[in-house]
Amino acid sequence: MPEAASFSVLVGAVDVLCNITRHLYQPVVHDTLQAAAAFLGKLRVTELPTSTEALAEITAWIDDRLELFRVFVADDDWQQASTVKSHFSAAHESFVRVHQLIRRQDLISAVKGAKAASGRSDKPNRATEADKRVSIPVEIRNALPKQGKKKICLRFLSAQGCRGKKETV
Repeated sequence: MPEAASFSVLVGAVDVLCNITRHLYQPVVHDTLQAAAAFLGKLRVTELPTSTEALAEITAWIDDRLELFRVFVADDDWQQASTVKSHFSAAHESFVRVHQLIRRQDLISAVKGAKAASGRSDKPNRATEADKRVSIPVEIRNALPKQGKKKICLRFLSAQGCRGKKETV
């Protein structure tokens, strides 16, 4: 199979092979390629990523299945060759492995992309409570009542309560 630039190219290549085999080859060859084309048609409407890496994995998997088919035909084992069409299923173990690999690659690239976009390190940069506080202007602080040398705590007047040190009353 040629290296696919897009999913449409991959589907098109299998469709062309399928149409050629309909006229020139035994029915088992056409049936196998028709199963591959139908499988790709179903795969096209799923949520499977279509990145370059994913397309390369799917192309390699289809190439492996067709190579297995070719080996059976070369050995004149038409019974085994006819079983290859059942491989073109999302439930087949060989495709499940490819599907998991594609999902893993997609997840890794998404995590890398998120890290690069955020520009943050792995450690969260948490702002302290002091950084989040709004400072009270000096004029207002100087106008607050005092009891002796101590400032009166505004715990009961503040919505957030007292956050000051023990030196206030």
